[in-house]
Amino acid sequence: MLAARGVDAGPVLRAAFAVPDPALRAAALRAARLARAPWVPGLVLAELASPEGAVRDAALATGLVLGLRDAWSACRRLAAAGAPSPLAQLLVALGGEAAEQEPLLAAARRDRPSRPALFALGFTGRVAAADACLGALEADDPGVARLAGEVFTAVAGLAVEPPYLALEGPEPEEPVPFEAEDLAADLAGSAEDDLPRPDPIAVRSWWERTRPGLDPAARLLGGRPRTADAVAAALAGGPMRRRHALALELEIRSRGALRIPTRRWARQQALPAGGLGAVDLGRPFQALAKEV
Repeated sequence: MLAARGVDAGPVLRAAFAVPDPALRAAALRAARLARAPWVPGLVLAELASPEGAVRDAALATGLVLGLRDAWSACRRLAAAGAPSPLAQLLVALGGEAAEQEPLLAAARRDRPSRPALFALGFTGRVAAADACLGALEADDPGVARLAGEVFTAVAGLAVEPPYLALEGPEPEEPVPFEAEDLAADLAGSAEDDLPRPDPIAVRSWWERTRPGLDPAARLLGGRPRTADAVAAALAGGPMRRRHALALELEIRSRGALRIPTRRWARQQALPAGGLGAVDLGRPFQALAKEV
């Protein structure tokens, strides 16, 4: 509650870090972004090795907001691991250099592409990300195909609607026989179910026409340079599912000075009167980090 109100939790944090409950420790790590005590960085770095995924991820994000170089090193290592952390993949997409993003590209090119990697790739803003997703457009897994289409929207500005929308058959009217029903299926569905499914042939043709006009060295957002105005527009009117990552990037790049609480009431999410100010959207996270 103190952190949500922008208040330094101070001594309360030290006690919270000592509690075995992972949820409380993760909350303490998020609150530590506002703390100014000299012992905070050490506690954050210690949690980078936590076996609890939620705790480790909170330490990654907070470590980057505090500008800790070891947090960025851990992030790159976790993004390239055999069982990568989805948050680490996203953070590498947001602030990594092209070479550091190669594991994400490789994960998109696999026979069974990684969903977290596909989601993250759209935030790189790079032409190479869309190139890597061409094969995933034809995936048998509808969620993978939809995520691949989202990369073309995020990077190049393609609106996945007719004529770039796949024609999907109607739902079967007959009930599924009991013996054929998947009783372990997730009936709640996933976030990808709400994304439009692209037509692979139409999107490939569009990409062949569009790609030559894009700068492969630039970071793009919706087909345009990824400027402060473009990011501000995406925060104000872009897809809700992508706003949280953009806000986290701004918090990291501003060292916590620019905090947009994307999970609170809309009236509390307004951008500062001066926009994004002097936030540098071009420097990689490695260049923003420091030694403890």
